[in-house]
Amino acid sequence: AKALALSEDVNVNKFIFIGNSERIRNFCKTISSLQEYARGKEESEQLIQQIIDADDRLHCCIVRPTFIYGGDEFAWNPPRLPTKFGEIIEALLGLYPIQALSEFLPDVLGVALEAPSNAKAVAGSIINVVVGLDDSSSLDTREEIIMAASRRPYGTSNIDSDSAQTRREKLKLCLSQHAKEYTPEQNFAMLEELEQLKPVSTRPTDDSSLNGRWDFCFDVEPDVGTGFIKDLFEGEDGFMKRILDFQGVHMEIGNGQSTINLVVSVSLFQNPFTVILHT
Repeated sequence: AKALALSEDVNVNKFIFIGNSERIRNFCKTISSLQEYARGKEESEQLIQQIIDADDRLHCCIVRPTFIYGGDEFAWNPPRLPTKFGEIIEALLGLYPIQALSEFLPDVLGVALEAPSNAKAVAGSIINVVVGLDDSSSLDTREEIIMAASRRPYGTSNIDSDSAQTRREKLKLCLSQHAKEYTPEQNFAMLEELEQLKPVSTRPTDDSSLNGRWDFCFDVEPDVGTGFIKDLFEGEDGFMKRILDFQGVHMEIGNGQSTINLVVSVSLFQNPFTVILHT
């Protein structure tokens, strides 16, 4: 808040404030050692909002993560989980059924099931807001933070050169046929490089070739959630398989990316049927 008040003197007009969600704040208020932390966040955010509203020259993005994990140590005030432990918790609590339950439950119980936010994702979202890749005035959920952190500049390379086209084809080949030979981090880096080599007109969300059927495959080492799904579809035959057998899953995108169907083929007591989730 003091930095905002002095912004005109130092010719700065863009600010980032890391707050926390209302649910996290309400939860912290129930724990005596975290009450001052929650109160400080709340009062600071209110004061910052007053200053922003009174000065059109200023832009502030308020980032409201869930509990943050990162580093090598546990911390209580503010709450912090180490990276390895936090990644496992995020993978488990990030599964849709658990997130849906978290949203349904009241604050204290719901917060316990909220997936934590990776410190790198929070930092990445802040950087992208600062450099102008994201123009949000607030990032209120873990999903919004992840999306903001994932934004990348497009059209920065000479994508029409022979070397760029050759590199593009090489990346496509590696990802489609040799993904198992690389680590997940290397595969992700190749995906990012491939996006950089695509023109603005074919950004992933605008590419008409997205329309159609997409089948799922598991060519790289799965995380906890993906591994669970993989085991459901590829597990050994047994007693549970005769009761509930997951036989296939694919996604259908249509109408200019405005509709998505997730189609799951299952067999219940050896009676096949299809479940379609539509959005």
